[in-house]
Amino acid sequence: MKKWELARYLIDAKKCVDSILYISKHADQLRYYDLRELIDGKRNTFYINCCAVIDKTIAPKTSDKRSLCEKDPIVNLLYLERDKNSAHKDDSYIPQSFDKIDAIAVQMKEQIIHIRELCKDHLPKEITLDFVPHDKALFRAVHKLLADDEEKILNETPP
Repeated sequence: MKKWELARYLIDAKKCVDSILYISKHADQLRYYDLRELIDGKRNTFYINCCAVIDKTIAPKTSDKRSLCEKDPIVNLLYLERDKNSAHKDDSYIPQSFDKIDAIAVQMKEQIIHIRELCKDHLPKEITLDFVPHDKALFRAVHKLLADDEEKILNETPP
């Protein structure tokens, strides 16, 4: 797999962190949304994409994955979340407990930074992980931006 194709998985995972940061920052304005469902969806996507980066680089075989999980607790947790919860639901899965949404984002940041470092030889050297609290759909909800309003803005903005 080409480096930039692989980077897409990492970028998509980073966007999930950005979304959770946005949810945390605007939780009051989003209080009538099912924040648990939104966050769980972002976390599931995050774990699937992070594990895809590892699967396609340093642990392509099941034996490589097992060995890596034994040595690396962060990778082990990523695979546990993906395999027991995100990719399919296991009855034996025990969810992690977090006091605040920020704590979820902090953990995810640490995990993706670790993955980037672990897989850096397989990723473009130009790729960075600059976290920005943003979610395009929730931004529209928070700022009451309807499709007609957005079209009007887009049509008024010069190319």
